[in-house]
Amino acid sequence: MAELKPISEQEKYQHAFKMVRMYQKHVLPFVEEHLGYADMHNLRSIWQAAIISIREDDSEHDKYEKAYSNWLWMAHCSHNALADQLSTDEVLDYKRLLLRLYERQLNNPGLLILRQLKAHVALAKALLHEMQWLTPMELTSVNKSKVTCVVHNCKILQTSGAIRVCLVDCRNVGTAYASRVYHLKRVTVPSNHGCTITLTPKAH
Repeated sequence: MAELKPISEQEKYQHAFKMVRMYQKHVLPFVEEHLGYADMHNLRSIWQAAIISIREDDSEHDKYEKAYSNWLWMAHCSHNALADQLSTDEVLDYKRLLLRLYERQLNNPGLLILRQLKAHVALAKALLHEMQWLTPMELTSVNKSKVTCVVHNCKILQTSGAIRVCLVDCRNVGTAYASRVYHLKRVTVPSNHGCTITLTPKAH
């Protein structure tokens, strides 16, 4: 069975760094629109209290780890603050915003051809390759109708209190992202420290 193509440290860093920038550009205005300037300013202050500086001479691995830590902290704080104060419809608006942010960071022009060819295995592998910026994963099963991978020790869940990031970003928004961008149905079965992800062609 073909193994999952590993993602480079540079690619992982670029993904995490883009998410930090997009949170600053889009989530703060969303918070101000729905909760007001004071709450937006407070959230930004909380973010800044734990943001780690990234130096030009850091290794690609260190740049990724720092950018990932910054994104995870910002997502954790944002999700918690908004979940406690927004209505159900507003939370859905927030998740739709996050979905747009994930779509905007994608840079894979080959997906259009793969979707047109209905190359579901190639699409699934491309999605799992991209998802490696979130956490390491292992490809366990591949056939024409289904691709399965296992996350043994989720990088998100290794951070105390980050369960909501797992639920919102990876499982909720991630499922919608797989459907919209990769035309795949994603089913996630959680385990103690990770999950099993199954990808099948999306029904039309």
